[in-house]
Amino acid sequence: MKFHSSLSEKADDARATFWFHRCMIVDAPPTVRQLWALAAALCERAGLAFPHDRAAASKLIEQLRREAGHPAPGLEGSTRADARPRRGRGTERLAKAIAAEVARELR
Repeated sequence: MKFHSSLSEKADDARATFWFHRCMIVDAPPTVRQLWALAAALCERAGLAFPHDRAAASKLIEQLRREAGHPAPGLEGSTRADARPRRGRGTERLAKAIAAEVARELR
């Protein structure tokens, strides 16, 4: 059952497009949802099962880093250089770091 005319459908499409472009910040870091989607797509491309928990994710990350010849593939035994609690934009820094690493690995 159709309640809208074709004219109102076009207007709805135009409004949705305008909203998307107005709200999209071009130089912002990727969202968590985008990073999850990217990780899932890369796992699928590589023929790997997407990890279902943190332990499996850590194991897969370490395996992939070893295969890539990473100098420090495992994080066990490592400590933070600065023990002070950090505040603010940590998620943005993490998202940028993950995006940069993924971009490097895709080259």
